[in-house]
Amino acid sequence: MNALSPGSILFEGGSWEKRKRDQSAEFEAFARSEFPWGRLGTPGEIADVVTFLASPRSRWINALDLRVDGGQRRPSM
Repeated sequence: MNALSPGSILFEGGSWEKRKRDQSAEFEAFARSEFPWGRLGTPGEIADVVTFLASPRSRWINALDLRVDGGQRRPSM
């Protein structure tokens, strides 16, 4: 069995979307400073990893807790 540990994900209706809308300058500074790619992850990026882990292609992976966080440094702004 494997596990997935996602980092901060930006999605419609989520708390990060609200922060991005209400505190746009702070949010953008946080994203640039805390993520090597300068942005939060997307649901599609998490889904890609879940799809791989659920597929036969991952059959040789066992007892893994895979961090999918884009190299996130801190969990909150």
